[in-house]
Amino acid sequence: MFSAPARLVVACAFASLAALSANAQSGDKPVVFVTDITGTTPPLMQAGSALTTSLCGQMAKDKRIEVLCAPDVKQIMGFAAMGALTGASSPAVTSLEDRLAKVSWVVSGVLSPNGKDFSLVLSTGPRAADADPHAPAFEKATLRLEEVASGSTARLMDRLPEMASRLAKATVPAPVEATQPPKPLAPKKS
Repeated sequence: MFSAPARLVVACAFASLAALSANAQSGDKPVVFVTDITGTTPPLMQAGSALTTSLCGQMAKDKRIEVLCAPDVKQIMGFAAMGALTGASSPAVTSLEDRLAKVSWVVSGVLSPNGKDFSLVLSTGPRAADADPHAPAFEKATLRLEEVASGSTARLMDRLPEMASRLAKATVPAPVEATQPPKPLAPKKS
């Protein structure tokens, strides 16, 4: 029915949707929106889509954050639009709108040819205050990662777990160290 790469993309998409719904109960976790990784040439656009799905799945493994993925958001909104045509409404859309409003970090990426190699640049930063709620963006990146793979974009997949881990770590607030209350002052001896 589907080719092997298509089955992989479908499986990753379902895993990403499962992670999206599993993380939906997070109340105090940072919400990270992963935009589509864009390919700078038409052949790289499909590879960018597969990398986006994989990156979302990898980042969702970090239980300290909630991950929203652009492809999932588009799919849910597409289902909602079809439902609206038939007069049906979905509580999933309301839940998604609430989570989109809570996005605090954005991850974006660009896949481009670099001679015979391929370059993947991923960046993250705090959400811009004036960003569109359905397509959040950041004003300034606080972390920029670049990986170069020779010969095939598939080799970038092997490097995604490390990149996803570093991106997730950058979006988690540093723990506040507990301090001990000061010791009472001893009375002066006369």
